[in-house]
Amino acid sequence: MNFKLWHLEASEVSQRRAALILKIDRKTVARKLKFLGQEARLIHPKLLDSFVKREGVMHSIQMDEMESFEHTKCKPISIPLIVHSKTRLIVSIDACSMPAKGPLTRLAYRKYGPRFDRRIPTLRKVLRKATVY
Repeated sequence: MNFKLWHLEASEVSQRRAALILKIDRKTVARKLKFLGQEARLIHPKLLDSFVKREGVMHSIQMDEMESFEHTKCKPISIPLIVHSKTRLIVSIDACSMPAKGPLTRLAYRKYGPRFDRRIPTLRKVLRKATVY
């Protein structure tokens, strides 16, 4: 079941659709995704180590930063990531909160209070992780 769910999620199937296809409850899908995420966190360093042993030190990497939001645009998040430029293998990734900008600034502050800008420390953390490889 976990492999089928992983395959569906990798194919950009929504959680609701995955539950319908696999004939399981949506809560079960959410729990299994949490489990798969924990497994991926354990496997990822091993995958990177094996890549470096096979291919050598990564000489060409790319860094980018995406912006998304938690459950409302008033709660934006930043997602810095570093990938190997030839294989697009994710080397390092993290997420952090950031303050709202533009016309939503006042509304966000009034509804949710101050949101600290954690982009710089998170970017440093991502870069530190990448220097190992």
